[in-house]
Amino acid sequence: MMIISELKVEGIGGPLQVRILRKWKHDIRQYETWYLVVNKYADAIQILGQRTNQTYIESVFNVTQCYIISDYSCPKLDRYQKVLENDIYIDVGLKSSIQRIPDTITIPKTWFCFVSKSQLIELGEAPPYYPSFLYVIHIT
Repeated sequence: MMIISELKVEGIGGPLQVRILRKWKHDIRQYETWYLVVNKYADAIQILGQRTNQTYIESVFNVTQCYIISDYSCPKLDRYQKVLENDIYIDVGLKSSIQRIPDTITIPKTWFCFVSKSQLIELGEAPPYYPSFLYVIHIT
């Protein structure tokens, strides 16, 4: 099995075991369906199903389920697509091999990208990715 941290730009990926954690569509690019997936090492990456592959991917992937995915490419993200720190995403489609596997406790069911208050400020108003931020409210 490959791991997310080993994936390379423009590479063709081998078998990757992941859990689907989130699904979303861009407000403007309705022909894209995005997924956030995580592996057993808590590495996360985005998966894209677009255009002719969009309907197929939506019929195969279910949020919270685990899969083995192979035969996919790893293109570079543009600034409008990027929601994680990764510079690449996984592009899947009809030629990809997607096999649902039984739920496993080895792949996390939640994932966060925490940053400190100072890191959040450094990211600015148009961050290159969207972190999670935990804060405390003091009531006096």
